[in-house]
Amino acid sequence: MLGEFLGADDGVLAEVARGFAAGRVSRRGREWAETKLAGVAGTWSPAQRAELLACLPCDPRTWDLAAGSDSETEQRYWRLVTAYWIPDPRDAVIAAGKLVAHGRPYTAVKLLGLHARRRSTVSSRLIAEVLESAARTSPAHDRPLGDLAHDVARLLDALEPSDEVGATRIAALEWAYLPLVGRHERAPKLLHRQLSRNPAFFAEIVALAYRAEGEEPRELSEEERARARHAYELLDTFRVVPGTTDDGSIDGAGLKAWVQHAREALATSGRAAVGDHKIGEALSGSPAGPDGAWPHPAVRDVIEDIKSVELERGFEIAVYNSRGVVSKDPREGGAQERQLADRYTGFAAAIADRWPRTAAMLRRIAEGYRAEARREDQEAELGEDPGR
Repeated sequence: MLGEFLGADDGVLAEVARGFAAGRVSRRGREWAETKLAGVAGTWSPAQRAELLACLPCDPRTWDLAAGSDSETEQRYWRLVTAYWIPDPRDAVIAAGKLVAHGRPYTAVKLLGLHARRRSTVSSRLIAEVLESAARTSPAHDRPLGDLAHDVARLLDALEPSDEVGATRIAALEWAYLPLVGRHERAPKLLHRQLSRNPAFFAEIVALAYRAEGEEPRELSEEERARARHAYELLDTFRVVPGTTDDGSIDGAGLKAWVQHAREALATSGRAAVGDHKIGEALSGSPAGPDGAWPHPAVRDVIEDIKSVELERGFEIAVYNSRGVVSKDPREGGAQERQLADRYTGFAAAIADRWPRTAAMLRRIAEGYRAEARREDQEAELGEDPGR
């Protein structure tokens, strides 16, 4: 039966033979299959031998049997085997290398993702190779397993502190996986760092994501569309104030120089307005200042100096969007929004004398929350049961 049905074109018969073989291994042990492989399986096709090997535990003993067969049997085995969980991380590393070599990098991503926190046993170089291979492989050739975005984010986190893989290589991986990982799983930290330190790079990314003022729409190639999507997602997650130092403080002179150079490059490329908007979004990630008010004084100075309506609009919209999804009791009304309005009103009052334009912007933010609070109050009143 095994010789006739194992690996047969008839899917039902092939499943029967595979189930029989798996049941035999379960009841009689792996020695039953190993005896077959050493004996009668010598007359079988590579596909049949691979099917029987795949019924054995996914461990080094089985891998040695596969390697001891002909090359086609070994290749078919690694294309077929279920290797989603291997307890020993040292074995998982071996299996990941085999999976990548045989065209299954997504399965290797899943496998290494489960061991990524144990960095002493999983080399950063292997993680980078697996991620690079997956980025080059169509999902049609190796179906992604489970939550691929979560696994990729975990592997990128494992790479971040690595001395074995350079920052440029990690940043390239962040770029490749940006649409998949997005803002919900992991921020592209190295790319954000590069944006915050290199105004020319920032202007280049803006130019990839947005047309120049007055530029006519045109048909983009698939590669151009992919670059535009990557650039848009990168800018949409960028909330690092340029001039931020390693200890988290902000170098005011460095911030001003970055803004000046970025705006010059953006104006040259015909993207001054959208560039200011994106700069405003980035500045909304400001910490509070030493005086306890928000945003940081260095950010306030830029707002006062630039006097850009688009920059302030980008700042305001980013603040509002940063709140995200809010959960509340339907009868609560606008209490949360009024608290936010009071908070921004307080910041405005604290800085109004020295930074009047920034204070006016904060008051607009506060008024926006007050208007939302009134709408929430009205919806809560309409939702009340009049019979109570």
